[in-house]
Amino acid sequence: VYAPRDLEEPAPVVIVAHGFSRSRRYMVGWGMALAQNGMIAVVVNQPAFADWGQNGRALAELEKQLRTEGDDLTGLKTNGDVALVGFSMGGLSTLLAAEADPKVRCWIGLDPVDFKGRGARAIQKLDMPCCILRAEPGPWNRDGNARQLIEAAKPPLFALKVKNATHCDVEEPTDLAGKLACGWTDPARHDVFEEYAVAFL
Repeated sequence: VYAPRDLEEPAPVVIVAHGFSRSRRYMVGWGMALAQNGMIAVVVNQPAFADWGQNGRALAELEKQLRTEGDDLTGLKTNGDVALVGFSMGGLSTLLAAEADPKVRCWIGLDPVDFKGRGARAIQKLDMPCCILRAEPGPWNRDGNARQLIEAAKPPLFALKVKNATHCDVEEPTDLAGKLACGWTDPARHDVFEEYAVAFL
């Protein structure tokens, strides 16, 4: 849990989910950035390695608990608003969690990856504001299939492709394995993802 220093007023909560085969340690920078911008960030380890359905159900349960019992769970003053942010497979998990509860304030997919059209079917049902920030097409984002989510989404939707970005430009920090698999990362490109996600929230 990452929170603003000297939090006095109740703040919104943002759940942040990592990508496939990763863990919360690769999204630490997102937790700090959100806290520096007045939000309480809950950066999670998803329970299943590759079962996005199970992960979506777990995140939906966590979202409901944070919305209704946030003060007790975090030990901080929360205002009852919860947003969901997910990277890669975590984008699909958080999207399914948003589908499960219309009280989620908004959803952000960070180069989200869809599987079997499940995300496209889910995003069609959402009435909340959605944001998709994507990298260039590549093998680890299934040739940029976030475009299917963009095509399926209803307004209000904000979508942006970060020029020349690789899949792991989203992570903060990333590691050598991520760079070797997805391509070299650039802090300036990461900053674009972060700037637009924070502004959207």
